[in-house]
Amino acid sequence: MNCPDAYHEELLRQSDEMDRKGIVTWAEWRDLRCAADQAYLRAIAGGDYH
Repeated sequence: MNCPDAYHEELLRQSDEMDRKGIVTWAEWRDLRCAADQAYLRAIAGGDYH
């Protein structure tokens, strides 16, 4: 996955799948999605290049 959009979508898909299977609690699911969103925002802002 070379683009931030695809990577972000995959992280969200994985967190949703873990929630669906009961592997994570609601709070853990929320934290995973927040972390994915923060990483996405850093990536599109060029954070990987600083």
